[in-house]
Amino acid sequence: MGHHTTLPFMTRPQRQDVLHSFLQRRVRNSLDLQYAIRASEAMSAGEMNSLRQLAIDVRHFWGDLGASDDEIDHEGLIDFAFDTLQVGFPLTRRHGRLFHREMGAIIIKGLSAVRAEFATALSLFEIPAARFYRVCDLTSGDDILKVIDQVMTGLRDSKNYGRRDDVPAEHFTVHLHEPIHLHPGFRYGTRSDGDKTVFGFEIDLAADIDLLDWKRQIDELQYQYALYRAPLSGEDPIAGELIQDFLEREQEGEHSEFDVPRLDSFLGVLTGLHCWDLYKRGGVKREAAIVDVAKRVGKGEDNVKKNYDDASKRINSMIAKFAKTPADLSAVAANA
Repeated sequence: MGHHTTLPFMTRPQRQDVLHSFLQRRVRNSLDLQYAIRASEAMSAGEMNSLRQLAIDVRHFWGDLGASDDEIDHEGLIDFAFDTLQVGFPLTRRHGRLFHREMGAIIIKGLSAVRAEFATALSLFEIPAARFYRVCDLTSGDDILKVIDQVMTGLRDSKNYGRRDDVPAEHFTVHLHEPIHLHPGFRYGTRSDGDKTVFGFEIDLAADIDLLDWKRQIDELQYQYALYRAPLSGEDPIAGELIQDFLEREQEGEHSEFDVPRLDSFLGVLTGLHCWDLYKRGGVKREAAIVDVAKRVGKGEDNVKKNYDDASKRINSMIAKFAKTPADLSAVAANA
């Protein structure tokens, strides 16, 4: 397993400063996606590999249009393309963003051509998770071991700040992808009504929609409506208020199916995921994976085993959820 470095395991903090709140929100908001990616790999390993290859092809597509790799990443162009294919328009958080003229021209040209280029290929995939998650999110896996190091550093740094202290921006370094949730029972739509543009949801009355699904889809509608409304209305205080309200609630992490219930439970969640990755993805025997993770974080093996068991249960619950949903993406062309 190589040389082990034991990292100090942080205890329950005495106060919750802004850095600690950021860590809790970032971990909580990303959990659903972390489990969904792993559930998809367990159910559809070949399809997930093909999807990642398609993401590479989409990157080349933008490159051929004149965008550099840095521009593709900074502007979220792969997300723009996959959202257009899967939903019909980009869902990416993009309020307040301005594109220079050359980039704007590339985006307009690319989004007008992306369906003809990739819609058929995407529609052939059978990935049940893509009914609940954007395919661009499903291809965005994070290095959990690196995240563990970043969280431990953040928790250590947070002990130096009080609740009202300003925290330097360089301490906010945890890189975890936060998903934008979809649901097969909801579908966006726009139509023209005379000189008006109408924007909203179509909702399947027979869909299996629980309260969490309902809340986060209605919240997402609020953001997307405000984003659509703003350029149609010029200076629009209503759109600004709707976006600000949405962002403040999103900061609380209330859209996650899985909680981080205690102030000191970040690392338990993350070490369980890392142990699962070593065992299921890395081919390491489960017992050896538990020993390796325990040495890295300075915790007992029984504790790490419990964290692994919890991660496995959460991933299995995602598998069960996805198994109840039609797997194919053949509706992509209709949505686009």
